[in-house]
Amino acid sequence: MRKLVARWVKNFLRRRGYRLIRADANNSLESFMFHIIEQRPLTFVQIGANDGHSADPLYEFVTFHHARVRGLVVEPVEDYFDELVQTYRGYPSIVPVRAAIHRTKKEMTIYRPRPGKRLRKGIASFDPEHYRRFGIDPADIVAEKVRCMTLDELLDEHGIRQLDVLQIDTEGYDAEIVRGIRFDRVRPGIIRFEHGYRANLMTPATHRELTRLLHAQGYEIVIERRDTTAYLPEIMLGEAAAVFPLRERTSYA
Repeated sequence: MRKLVARWVKNFLRRRGYRLIRADANNSLESFMFHIIEQRPLTFVQIGANDGHSADPLYEFVTFHHARVRGLVVEPVEDYFDELVQTYRGYPSIVPVRAAIHRTKKEMTIYRPRPGKRLRKGIASFDPEHYRRFGIDPADIVAEKVRCMTLDELLDEHGIRQLDVLQIDTEGYDAEIVRGIRFDRVRPGIIRFEHGYRANLMTPATHRELTRLLHAQGYEIVIERRDTTAYLPEIMLGEAAAVFPLRERTSYA
């Protein structure tokens, strides 16, 4: 009942141009994005976008502010991607891309819940043992070949030269993507990735390595329960990246 009331209130306010958010410590990403969008249009890349709305940290923000937001939502799993396309069909400045981001491979096997099963979404992973963290029966996990590209290839393919937000949630591959950022090529104002200590997605040693790497690049760090947000202090002064030119959407492949 409480959830129904909360949903009704949220929809009521949204229809009147307001947005209800939780004012707690886990809203650092939205807080920074609000600061940017008050000054200029915002650009983002989301790696591991799933269906675009299930437990998604960006969906409400980017759809509410869609007139001032452009971005790429990247998802390799076929049926999740199909849902992602539907989620953003009415938002032409948000472009779905069907691919996985990998530092070296052009194709990888991803392990995901069997299509048609009513199982938890958002746990597809390169790690064949990842499903065990969620108590899923091995018989309900299937392997799917997915196309891969590097982060640089993604940026080049879509003409992205400057970037405000890089959101990463790849169920265990986040560290490799952060390590693969070429900061001489692009310096996102905000980088958010999942450390997932409780699910053993990343070791404390790896997390320390990433925070040292990001500190060396001039980022400040906010560590939350499951995620880490790194941000450049200059975004608070309105000096972060400008809008990138998105090519017209001609294909989702």
